[in-house]
Amino acid sequence: MKILNNSIRLFSVVLSFSVFSIAGVSAVTPFETSSQSTEPLLAQTNTNNTTTQLTIKPPLTSEQKAKAKVIDAKYQPLIQAAANKYRKSMQELEAIIGTNPSDEVIRSKYNQVKEDRGELTDLLIESLIEVRGILTPEQQASLSKDIRRLLDTQ
Repeated sequence: MKILNNSIRLFSVVLSFSVFSIAGVSAVTPFETSSQSTEPLLAQTNTNNTTTQLTIKPPLTSEQKAKAKVIDAKYQPLIQAAANKYRKSMQELEAIIGTNPSDEVIRSKYNQVKEDRGELTDLLIESLIEVRGILTPEQQASLSKDIRRLLDTQ
């Protein structure tokens, strides 16, 4: 089980990208747009349910916010469904390991976990790429710096 827990912990870093919204419309973790000099993002890790605030400097323009809402609306339902599918397959793997299954059964379920994780990761990366596409180079650097900070604390 320790191997599975470590796998879940490592994957939660990737999964944390699915729970932030720069447009304030995320179904997973909403945030309130602020009039301050930064644009907040919230990223929730799945290991200890803490929330980390990320920032984009300079703040998003109205046009960027509108585009971000479109990206969010496009990806959040897909990411949520893929995350649920991945969680379910991980739970199934954990459940069968405790029953002394055959090697073939373990491999088969693990292959399903890998496939589900791959689908989720693909969606996460594609959504991140689209979000980065609406940011200026300065905003991209700011976001990358905060993502690195988040990854370093995992």
